[in-house]
Amino acid sequence: MTNDPAFDAVATLTPDDSRAIFLYNRDGPFDLWIQEGDQQRVLVHGVPFPGTPALSRDGSMVIYGTGEPRRFFAVQTQAAPRTASPRLVCDDCVVAWDVTADNRTVVLNAKSTIEARDIATGRTTEVTAAPGARLGRLHLSPNDRWLVFNAWVGDAIRLIVIPFAPGRPVSQDQWIAVTPENTPSYHGAWSRDGRLLYFLSERDGSVCVWAQRIDPQTGHPAGDAFAVWHFHETRRSMAGVQFGIRSIGLSRGRLMVTLNDAAGNVWLAK
Repeated sequence: MTNDPAFDAVATLTPDDSRAIFLYNRDGPFDLWIQEGDQQRVLVHGVPFPGTPALSRDGSMVIYGTGEPRRFFAVQTQAAPRTASPRLVCDDCVVAWDVTADNRTVVLNAKSTIEARDIATGRTTEVTAAPGARLGRLHLSPNDRWLVFNAWVGDAIRLIVIPFAPGRPVSQDQWIAVTPENTPSYHGAWSRDGRLLYFLSERDGSVCVWAQRIDPQTGHPAGDAFAVWHFHETRRSMAGVQFGIRSIGLSRGRLMVTLNDAAGNVWLAK
């Protein structure tokens, strides 16, 4: 997608592979870029880094954060006409992570609580809470029935799946653990049919892409996880990528990750 000395990260794709967004510092500060076909352009100038912008599934809207304290806005992606100003989504949440398929509800977290907020009215309802835990990387399944997220409790980080039912909070004892506590696994991304959950795992000593089959009716794991893409090379790996910007971008035909490309040269002086 990019191949130059600039730094790019946190790529997100639409399911139909028509659009992608990513953070890129080609011109100095980080900007939010969008790619449509072979064309790339800046969508929003001067966004904070690291950040995790969210792309709606139809590719028509991006939610991004800016400023300190962080405020989140929704902006339309169409190049023309683009007369509408960015719409404020929230100014009191930690991160806005995903949006429902109808583009009406954003999923966010505030401290140890996951919430759903109606973009038009601002009405907010609790989805789940875990006092003392760190929750993040919230991603809805394609039919909005399930929600996957990172749950960091103590020194253990694992993937959790819960039913997505705003207004009917899911208690912690109803959480469905997708990965074991003894292996760092995180940053889940759903397949188009919601039957596979891709994620990053360090179970073989390197940060690699793995997948777990999920029963779409129960949300429970079905069978064992399996490796999808290994990164065991010293030169090109995720080991040198900050945890907060490691990510998986997934569409019907592509799987995208951010890698650290380390290279050295030997020079001879005469």
